[in-house]
Amino acid sequence: MTHDFLPTSDAIALLTLIVALSAYVATIRLRLIDRIKNAQNEEKKKLKTTSLLLTLADAPLVVSGVLLFFHGFWNNTLGLWFSCAEPPNWMLSWSIGLLTFALVVLVAHHIGAWWKSIRA
Repeated sequence: MTHDFLPTSDAIALLTLIVALSAYVATIRLRLIDRIKNAQNEEKKKLKTTSLLLTLADAPLVVSGVLLFFHGFWNNTLGLWFSCAEPPNWMLSWSIGLLTFALVVLVAHHIGAWWKSIRA
């Protein structure tokens, strides 16, 4: 059986990207929440929907980052309590899968925003 393993330095680099993307999405959501307070009914509904849709990107990013962290630092974290010497294979696979899903959602948001700006 082969074991998927990402070197710690690569895990740190990818984790940095995930944290930066999550911070980016969180900043946009906070800005939307500020705008929701002053918006009228129809605008408020659109902003809430957009904020909710951004959660579809942010939540997988957070879970992906946690899984990648535990994968990269297995021996210093969960590996202390579990008998296996290496992280489970599914951790890296799920982390990359969730990151990919989040990136697809962010790309869809950007395409939608570009489309709206072209039509405006």
